[in-house]
Amino acid sequence: MAPTSPNTDRVSFESISEKMSRDRGELLAVIARSDGGIETGELRREVGVPSGSMHYHMEALRDWNLIEIVGEGEGNGSIPPKVYDATERGMEFLDRPTARTIPSAEEIDELHQRVEELSEQVENQRNQIVELIHLLDKRLEGSIVEDIHSGTGGDR
Repeated sequence: MAPTSPNTDRVSFESISEKMSRDRGELLAVIARSDGGIETGELRREVGVPSGSMHYHMEALRDWNLIEIVGEGEGNGSIPPKVYDATERGMEFLDRPTARTIPSAEEIDELHQRVEELSEQVENQRNQIVELIHLLDKRLEGSIVEDIHSGTGGDR
């Protein structure tokens, strides 16, 4: 981790938190969990950020001195992929007790799955209630018919 720059350290963590999107937060968290750095392609695959917005997010994190380029990976093209690691400032940002909790892609997927399960349960319960209402309607109609035949006229 490189030493922090005085110019970028002037941006407060509070200000960064206000501008920290879910994608940026997840990128920072994945970079911080990496052991000695992570290549751009692997980072993009793990977080699921579109390649078109990756540069934009990485530049913001670098401008805030939360991450740094620590090397180059082995790429197939003419431009080797960059390897990023978290700076001390980036680790401090993540370690703050007041840091906003940013869910991971896995947590978001789990939440979506849970919402789908709950939606299915609600639909099943709705169908059961509709069935019970129909059964009650049939029973009530049947008892009214019986009352008419017995001469009580359905008064209850």
